[in-house]
Amino acid sequence: MVTQSVLVLNVGSSSIKFALYPAEADAPAALRGRITGIGSAPAFTVSGDPGAGSDFGPIAAAEGQELLAERLLGYLDRRATGRGL
Repeated sequence: MVTQSVLVLNVGSSSIKFALYPAEADAPAALRGRITGIGSAPAFTVSGDPGAGSDFGPIAAAEGQELLAERLLGYLDRRATGRGL
């Protein structure tokens, strides 16, 4: 059975913050994190799942907001397997 999830994104000029919640009411975030330093020295941090962040890969300084958002969605899709992102 696939459990549905809700993804919340806050996209700013130099950061992308995210949280992935189970669809059940009042459930805590299953994953949350951020990409900061977009346009200068990007860094990815995530919490809520063992090994989380290990498969995001290095971020080049030249990677822009659009590419990083696409990479983030791919990462979350891989991490949410069975959660129904």
